[in-house]
Amino acid sequence: MAIGLGLVLVVTACAGMMVARQRLIRTIDVERGVLLKQGWDVSWRISGFSLFSFPWQVTLRDVRLSGRLKDSQLIYGGNAVTLSPAGPFSSSVRMKFRGQQAFLLGHDSDHPDFAFRLTGSGLRATAASANDGREIHASFAAEDDRLEVHALPFPLEQPALPFSVELRKLLGRTEWYLKQNHLEGVATDVTASAVTLPVAWPGIGDRAEKVHVAFSSNETEDGDQGVMLHIGEARFGPSSVAITGKLICQHDATGDFDLTIRGLEKTVDAMAEAHAVAPNVRRVTSLIERFRIQGNLQKLPEGGGDGNTSAADTLIEVPLRLRKGEWTIGAMPVGAVLELWRSGKEKINPP
Repeated sequence: MAIGLGLVLVVTACAGMMVARQRLIRTIDVERGVLLKQGWDVSWRISGFSLFSFPWQVTLRDVRLSGRLKDSQLIYGGNAVTLSPAGPFSSSVRMKFRGQQAFLLGHDSDHPDFAFRLTGSGLRATAASANDGREIHASFAAEDDRLEVHALPFPLEQPALPFSVELRKLLGRTEWYLKQNHLEGVATDVTASAVTLPVAWPGIGDRAEKVHVAFSSNETEDGDQGVMLHIGEARFGPSSVAITGKLICQHDATGDFDLTIRGLEKTVDAMAEAHAVAPNVRRVTSLIERFRIQGNLQKLPEGGGDGNTSAADTLIEVPLRLRKGEWTIGAMPVGAVLELWRSGKEKINPP
């Protein structure tokens, strides 16, 4: 009796999910029709149902999307995306992105603002529309993935692109705001337990931990696309870094950010031990710590600024600016700061 009841429940559940699957396929066809009417190029193929597949899943293969978002061209390509309803009566859709996923956004495909590719274990996401279709809310997660970055809307040293980073235990939420089926704004909050960077710093390594990034993007009054970085923070070895600010994506991108570094003296100590910087660089952090404490009329701690791990972490707050394709820390070009660090290393290890 119990076995028979169990079989009835399983069959009923599968039948309900099959109905939800067919409804999902019809929704996919409707959305493709809407995109085609808006001038998008859309293509994919749906894998046929088999006895070995879940009855409630729909797999789209060789997905290609291309269209205009205001003044920008968006191109997406993915090997496979598996969709399934979150439940028999739910409007939410679960998605599993597998294989390679490529994304490009810019005024034209030859000069993109953003271009990256995602590979690895895959990205899981759940999405649903809200506010009568004027918003799309989504959550996403990934265990181990590689993000290959090929283009960014701000300049880097030429050899820096392309580069790749490893993502570990990625979690995030995003909201897309639409107006007449056109994207008006985006808000995203992402955390990662660890990010492996393309370059290792001697004494520090190539691993950023406890990474948290929250940003939003919308159109400015002048018609440019603005990106507001509400928080960007991470821990690098013994130090932590936080940054907030705004980037305006235009022909010559401009950025105004506030950079906070805590525990820089510990990082300098580690780099000096690895012979990556000159020992006298440590004196700079000592002076900064003395200036900060004396400026706050606090008593200078015993042993402060000499590598004592029990001393309070040095707190440094500096402006980071992007103007005419050049990054500056305060009034000093970032390139000059990096050259200063390199010259310190050369003094330690002369040729």
